[in-house]
Amino acid sequence: VMFRMISTFAGARYVGVDFAQGDPSWDYSRLDTLGRLEELPFPDRSFDRVISIVVLEHTAEPCRVLSELRRVLAESGTVHLVVPHMWEEHQKPHDFFRFTSSGIRYLLESSGFRIRRIEPVGGFFWQLGRRLMGVLAFTQQGWRWLLFPVLAPVFGLILPLCCYYLDSMDQERTYTLGFICEGWRQSSSVSVLWENGADFGPARSTCSKISSLAASTSSKSAR
Repeated sequence: VMFRMISTFAGARYVGVDFAQGDPSWDYSRLDTLGRLEELPFPDRSFDRVISIVVLEHTAEPCRVLSELRRVLAESGTVHLVVPHMWEEHQKPHDFFRFTSSGIRYLLESSGFRIRRIEPVGGFFWQLGRRLMGVLAFTQQGWRWLLFPVLAPVFGLILPLCCYYLDSMDQERTYTLGFICEGWRQSSSVSVLWENGADFGPARSTCSKISSLAASTSSKSAR
Protein backbone atom coordinates (compact mmCIF):
# COMPACT_ATOMS: atom_id res chain seq x y z
CA VAL A 1 0.00 0.00 0.00
CA MET A 2 2.76 2.44 0.92
CA PHE A 3 4.54 1.87 -2.40
CA ARG A 4 1.46 3.14 -4.22
CA MET A 5 1.70 6.42 -2.30
CA ILE A 6 5.42 7.14 -2.66
CA SER A 7 5.08 9.33 -5.75
CA THR A 8 2.30 11.32 -4.09
CA PHE A 9 4.56 12.32 -1.21
CA ALA A 10 7.89 12.75 -2.99
CA GLY A 11 9.81 15.54 -1.27
CA ALA A 12 7.44 15.63 1.70
CA ARG A 13 8.65 16.24 5.25
CA TYR A 14 7.06 14.15 7.98
CA VAL A 15 5.98 14.69 11.57
CA GLY A 16 5.06 11.60 13.62
CA VAL A 17 2.42 11.45 16.35
CA ASP A 18 1.19 8.53 18.46
CA PHE A 19 -0.18 7.97 21.97
CA ALA A 20 2.57 5.34 22.46
CA GLN A 21 0.43 2.64 24.06
CA GLY A 22 -0.57 0.42 21.17
CA ASP A 23 2.25 -2.12 21.03
CA PRO A 24 4.81 -2.75 23.80
CA SER A 25 7.30 -4.11 21.24
CA TRP A 26 7.48 -0.78 19.36
CA ASP A 27 10.11 1.86 20.03
CA TYR A 28 8.20 5.14 20.33
CA SER A 29 11.24 7.19 21.36
CA ARG A 30 11.76 8.60 17.84
CA LEU A 31 8.28 10.05 17.53
CA ASP A 32 8.06 13.78 16.93
CA THR A 33 4.96 14.20 19.08
CA LEU A 34 3.10 12.20 21.72
CA GLY A 35 -0.61 12.84 21.64
CA ARG A 36 -4.10 11.51 21.04
CA LEU A 37 -5.60 11.60 17.57
CA GLU A 38 -8.86 12.80 19.11
CA GLU A 39 -7.05 15.94 20.29
CA LEU A 40 -4.15 16.66 17.93
CA PRO A 41 -1.65 19.16 19.37
CA PHE A 42 -1.39 21.22 16.17
CA PRO A 43 -2.93 24.51 15.03
CA ASP A 44 -5.69 24.61 12.44
CA ARG A 45 -4.62 24.09 8.81
CA SER A 46 -1.10 22.94 9.73
CA PHE A 47 -0.72 20.20 7.09
CA ASP A 48 -1.45 19.66 3.43
CA ARG A 49 -1.90 15.89 3.56
CA VAL A 50 -2.99 13.27 6.06
CA ILE A 51 -1.84 9.64 5.82
CA SER A 52 -3.53 7.08 8.06
CA ILE A 53 -2.70 3.43 7.40
CA VAL A 54 -4.64 0.83 9.44
CA VAL A 55 -4.91 3.11 12.46
CA LEU A 56 -8.52 4.29 12.48
CA GLU A 57 -9.69 0.94 13.89
CA HIS A 58 -7.57 1.62 16.97
CA THR A 59 -9.52 4.75 17.89
CA ALA A 60 -12.64 4.52 20.05
CA GLU A 61 -14.08 7.63 18.37
CA PRO A 62 -13.23 7.44 14.64
CA CYS A 63 -15.59 10.26 13.63
CA ARG A 64 -13.97 12.57 16.17
CA VAL A 65 -10.52 11.60 14.87
CA LEU A 66 -11.53 12.33 11.27
CA SER A 67 -12.88 15.71 12.34
CA GLU A 68 -9.51 16.47 13.94
CA LEU A 69 -7.68 15.39 10.80
CA ARG A 70 -9.84 17.77 8.81
CA ARG A 71 -9.14 20.57 11.28
CA VAL A 72 -5.35 20.33 10.86
CA LEU A 73 -5.57 20.09 7.07
CA ALA A 74 -4.98 23.14 4.90
CA GLU A 75 -7.67 24.37 2.55
CA SER A 76 -8.38 21.62 0.00
CA GLY A 77 -5.84 19.39 1.82
CA THR A 78 -6.05 15.68 1.04
CA VAL A 79 -6.57 12.64 3.25
CA HIS A 80 -5.17 9.18 2.43
CA LEU A 81 -6.52 6.31 4.54
CA VAL A 82 -6.25 2.55 4.61
CA VAL A 83 -8.81 0.87 6.86
CA PRO A 84 -9.27 -2.86 7.58
CA HIS A 85 -12.37 -4.84 6.70
CA MET A 86 -11.57 -8.55 7.21
CA TRP A 87 -8.69 -8.53 9.64
CA GLU A 88 -7.93 -10.41 12.84
CA GLU A 89 -8.23 -8.76 16.23
CA HIS A 90 -4.88 -7.23 17.21
CA GLN A 91 -3.22 -4.86 19.65
CA LYS A 92 -5.86 -5.52 22.28
CA PRO A 93 -7.41 -3.70 24.04
CA HIS A 94 -6.83 -0.90 21.50
CA ASP A 95 -8.74 -2.51 18.63
CA PHE A 96 -12.30 -1.25 18.22
CA PHE A 97 -13.65 -1.34 14.65
CA ARG A 98 -13.67 -2.82 11.15
CA PHE A 99 -15.02 -0.82 8.20
CA THR A 100 -17.15 -1.48 5.14
CA SER A 101 -16.83 0.75 2.07
CA SER A 102 -20.18 2.36 2.89
CA GLY A 103 -19.19 2.83 6.53
CA ILE A 104 -15.91 4.64 5.85
CA ARG A 105 -17.59 6.74 3.16
CA TYR A 106 -20.24 7.82 5.66
CA LEU A 107 -17.62 8.68 8.31
CA LEU A 108 -15.50 10.69 5.87
CA GLU A 109 -18.40 12.63 4.42
CA SER A 110 -19.88 13.26 7.87
CA SER A 111 -16.52 14.71 8.93
CA GLY A 112 -16.39 17.18 6.04
CA PHE A 113 -14.40 15.30 3.40
CA ARG A 114 -15.17 14.85 -0.28
CA ILE A 115 -14.41 11.34 -1.59
CA ARG A 116 -11.99 10.84 -4.48
CA ARG A 117 -11.83 7.06 -4.35
CA ILE A 118 -12.55 4.06 -2.13
CA GLU A 119 -11.20 0.79 -3.48
CA PRO A 120 -10.71 -2.68 -1.96
CA VAL A 121 -7.30 -4.04 -1.02
CA GLY A 122 -7.44 -7.34 -2.86
CA GLY A 123 -10.32 -9.77 -3.14
CA PHE A 124 -11.28 -13.25 -1.98
CA PHE A 125 -7.98 -14.91 -2.86
CA TRP A 126 -5.83 -12.22 -1.19
CA GLN A 127 -7.95 -12.72 1.90
CA LEU A 128 -7.57 -16.49 1.62
CA GLY A 129 -3.80 -16.17 1.14
CA ARG A 130 -3.45 -14.18 4.34
CA ARG A 131 -5.61 -16.62 6.29
CA LEU A 132 -3.45 -19.50 5.05
CA MET A 133 -0.35 -17.71 6.29
CA GLY A 134 -2.06 -17.50 9.67
CA VAL A 135 -1.72 -21.27 9.97
CA LEU A 136 1.97 -20.74 10.72
CA ALA A 137 1.13 -18.75 13.85
CA PHE A 138 -0.16 -21.96 15.43
CA THR A 139 3.16 -23.73 14.85
CA GLN A 140 5.34 -21.25 16.72
CA GLN A 141 5.11 -22.60 20.24
CA GLY A 142 6.25 -25.71 22.08
CA TRP A 143 6.58 -28.95 20.13
CA ARG A 144 4.66 -27.40 17.21
CA TRP A 145 7.90 -25.76 16.07
CA LEU A 146 8.72 -29.17 14.60
CA LEU A 147 5.92 -28.61 12.07
CA PHE A 148 7.09 -25.16 11.06
CA PRO A 149 9.87 -26.18 8.59
CA VAL A 150 7.41 -28.54 6.88
CA LEU A 151 4.44 -26.15 6.68
CA ALA A 152 6.25 -22.84 6.09
CA PRO A 153 7.08 -23.35 2.38
CA VAL A 154 3.49 -24.40 1.64
CA PHE A 155 1.46 -21.97 3.79
CA GLY A 156 4.01 -19.16 3.83
CA LEU A 157 4.97 -19.06 0.17
CA ILE A 158 3.43 -21.48 -2.35
CA LEU A 159 -0.27 -21.15 -1.47
CA PRO A 160 -0.20 -17.37 -0.81
CA LEU A 161 1.63 -16.85 -4.11
CA CYS A 162 -1.01 -18.88 -5.95
CA CYS A 163 -3.73 -16.84 -4.24
CA TYR A 164 -2.04 -13.62 -5.33
CA TYR A 165 -2.30 -14.58 -9.00
CA LEU A 166 -5.79 -16.07 -8.67
CA ASP A 167 -7.16 -12.87 -7.14
CA SER A 168 -7.94 -11.36 -10.54
CA MET A 169 -10.79 -13.89 -10.78
CA ASP A 170 -12.67 -11.98 -8.07
CA GLN A 171 -14.16 -8.96 -9.79
CA GLU A 172 -16.62 -7.96 -7.05
CA ARG A 173 -14.08 -8.02 -4.20
CA THR A 174 -16.66 -8.11 -1.44
CA TYR A 175 -14.25 -10.36 0.47
CA THR A 176 -11.42 -7.90 0.99
CA LEU A 177 -8.74 -7.17 3.55
CA GLY A 178 -9.62 -3.48 3.67
CA PHE A 179 -10.05 -0.29 1.69
CA ILE A 180 -7.81 2.45 0.32
CA CYS A 181 -9.58 5.78 0.66
CA GLU A 182 -8.66 9.20 -0.68
CA GLY A 183 -10.50 12.47 -0.30
CA TRP A 184 -10.03 16.14 0.36
CA ARG A 185 -11.18 18.75 2.80
CA GLN A 186 -14.28 20.56 1.63
CA SER A 187 -13.17 24.21 1.47
CA SER A 188 -11.37 26.82 -0.48
CA SER A 189 -0.60 25.01 -0.26
CA VAL A 190 1.61 20.58 1.06
CA SER A 191 2.02 18.79 4.65
CA VAL A 192 1.11 15.20 5.67
CA LEU A 193 -0.25 13.20 8.62
CA TRP A 194 1.01 9.62 8.52
CA GLU A 195 -0.42 6.78 10.61
CA ASN A 196 1.30 3.60 9.54
CA GLY A 197 0.33 -0.01 9.98
CA ALA A 198 0.57 -2.98 7.66
CA ASP A 199 1.20 -4.34 4.20
CA PHE A 200 -2.03 -6.10 3.16
CA GLY A 201 -0.37 -8.39 0.58
CA PRO A 202 -0.92 -12.14 1.10
CA ALA A 203 2.81 -12.86 0.89
CA ARG A 204 3.58 -10.50 3.74
CA SER A 205 1.76 -9.73 6.95
CA THR A 206 2.74 -7.35 9.68
CA CYS A 207 0.31 -5.55 11.87
CA SER A 208 1.37 -2.56 13.88
CA LYS A 209 0.25 0.92 14.67
CA ILE A 210 2.17 4.13 14.21
CA SER A 211 0.72 7.52 13.49
CA SER A 212 2.72 10.30 12.02
CA LEU A 213 2.41 13.66 10.42
CA ALA A 214 4.27 14.62 7.30
CA ALA A 215 4.72 18.03 5.79
CA SER A 216 5.98 19.25 2.44
CA THR A 217 9.27 21.04 2.02
CA SER A 218 7.36 24.31 2.27
CA SER A 219 6.20 23.48 5.78
CA LYS A 220 7.99 24.53 8.92
CA SER A 221 7.33 21.08 10.44
CA ALA A 222 10.03 18.48 9.77
CA ARG A 223 11.10 15.06 10.82
